[in-house]
Amino acid sequence: MRKLFFACKQNPQVYEGKGTRKGTPLPYTHLLPTMYRHMGGASPCGRPGNFQHALQSPIRILTSLWFIFMLVIGTLASITAHSTAPTPYAVTITSNNFRVPLITLSTDDISDAGNARFSLQNGTSLWYGITLSSTPAGIVPTAANPTNDLVSTTFLSSTPLLPPAQVLPFDQWNGSYHFETLKLKAAFSGPGQQVQLELSPMEHHAVTLDVLTLLLQLLGQKQNNIQIGLLETGVLQNIFSSVENIKDFSTLIEDYTQALTATQNTTTILPKAYACALAIASLLSDGSEQAALADILWKLQGKAITRESILKTIVDFAQTQFGLATESFINNYMGTLSGMFSQSGNPTVLLQTVSTATPSMTPSVSMTPSPTHTPIPTTIPTTIPTIPQEPVKTPATLTPIK
Repeated sequence: MRKLFFACKQNPQVYEGKGTRKGTPLPYTHLLPTMYRHMGGASPCGRPGNFQHALQSPIRILTSLWFIFMLVIGTLASITAHSTAPTPYAVTITSNNFRVPLITLSTDDISDAGNARFSLQNGTSLWYGITLSSTPAGIVPTAANPTNDLVSTTFLSSTPLLPPAQVLPFDQWNGSYHFETLKLKAAFSGPGQQVQLELSPMEHHAVTLDVLTLLLQLLGQKQNNIQIGLLETGVLQNIFSSVENIKDFSTLIEDYTQALTATQNTTTILPKAYACALAIASLLSDGSEQAALADILWKLQGKAITRESILKTIVDFAQTQFGLATESFINNYMGTLSGMFSQSGNPTVLLQTVSTATPSMTPSVSMTPSPTHTPIPTTIPTTIPTIPQEPVKTPATLTPIK
């Protein structure tokens, strides 16, 4: 403003206005239009204005900043897309300790990691409990076709079990032996994951169902594939809860488990069979336990036989001398199982995902060591001072005086 005032003084004729005296500077309020003309056009002093240049500079700066911003965003998006690209992986399946030919594993289709399908077959007369473990936790195999496979859906619930042959009405037959099948699937979401299934005939729930099958046989039930009640919703868990309240039944389960273990050494089977016979005698002779057992066997067979008929059979059987016959029956049955259990452990199935990405070959930068600079010692000339030799003094010869 001060510069403009002095410019007005130097050129008073430019700022003359109506109602003013010639040469008199206008008040500052009247100079605003002139200031804008001065900034946008020629100055009173004839100098070019800077308004257009001042207006264009912010636009140029904003345009440059916008270009840099879009360049940075594009670069970050490219880096993020490259870093978050899914790593390709595949499913592998391995088995161990499947030494019994009647326990088999089939790989149905593991090409889809989110729907890896496999099957377990059991052609033995024993139930097998299934223990699951996974990394990360929560990977649980389920029925591959839950709407059309009642067996797999039922026995892969809260208590995973592999049924034996000739127990359920859906027993299969392949022309050589009977077997029961579980068709399973597992879903993985990335590499480095795994799920393991361990099959054990000594598992508590598996032994419980083996004992119930034994009792049916002792009471005269000779038909196979009659335990259809296990497929009814909630019956399996109800049976497991009921047997926990029968004291002699719990004792029988412990003795029967020891008898199964003793099959690895046939000389120890007979004492275990005798202990089982005693537990059965106590179970069938107790009035309250008779009623509880009759209710369990009634549900087990799908309520096809009345509870009263089953209870009468138990009472009649308890009045006979069945001790020695029961001991002999168990001893002979355990002998048929000799050699069935592996000494090295239970059968296991392991499914895991491994990365199939091809590692990129990044050339390594070879560091050529620079030659070690060996300092050359500076030779300092050593000047040996020469000591001037004194002239040899010839002794004076004395000439005698004649």
